[in-house]
Amino acid sequence: FFFLIRLILFVIGVQNILQGKDSSLRYEKMLEEMKKLAGPDVATAIGILILSILSAACLFSFLHTRKKADFYEALPVKRETMFLLQLKTAFVLFLIPMFVCSVLECVIIGITGFFTGEVIFAVLKEVLSNLILFLSSWFTMALAMIMTGNSIVGLLGYGVFSFYFPVVLYGIFPCYADIFFTTWAGENFFTEKIFSFLSPVWPGLLALRKSGITFVKYMVILAVWIVLLFGICLALYKKRPSEAAGKAMAFPKANG
Repeated sequence: FFFLIRLILFVIGVQNILQGKDSSLRYEKMLEEMKKLAGPDVATAIGILILSILSAACLFSFLHTRKKADFYEALPVKRETMFLLQLKTAFVLFLIPMFVCSVLECVIIGITGFFTGEVIFAVLKEVLSNLILFLSSWFTMALAMIMTGNSIVGLLGYGVFSFYFPVVLYGIFPCYADIFFTTWAGENFFTEKIFSFLSPVWPGLLALRKSGITFVKYMVILAVWIVLLFGICLALYKKRPSEAAGKAMAFPKANG
């Protein structure tokens, strides 16, 4: 449904661009507008985040219900296999509609006569950024669901993992530091860059309007986060106590 809406909006955007053929809008300007339309955008990225949160929350919701958790524990399936099955399910359910939507976008672009290498590269850039953003956000939500025994607490945990460092420490803390700390020297490389990279989601949002080496850098950072989160999620999932359903935190040491 989400990608259907995305495709409808894409068609509407193409129609608006094609109306420029009847005006003084030059072909180069229309091509630039088509590249922007086919490339990554904020609205799609927000939708991807919502999809990833819902996907991980639904697939791991059984961990927060005692009966469902006992049922899955009784199955003759290793926890590692169960986790990989959940991951494959989420990946396939996201990848197939995204691939179909991207192919249809390419067909529409070809029909309109803008089937150039630059526009196709913009489509591929959108596919790559959406896929990596989905995986990084999905693993973040999966980690929050695994570490908690309640879905509401898990959702709050996702917010902490995703936005604490870039929003609180990078966005809010310098404002208060300028007011209350006379020795505060202003933003530096550590507060400006490192705090943003400590989020498994924020770099994907920063990369939306980037290009070239900068875009690749953000994608590499997210890829590193995906690998780290995969290992952490798998390790914690294998050690998660089955009786943690209903508790705020699944691991006793996390309660302090």
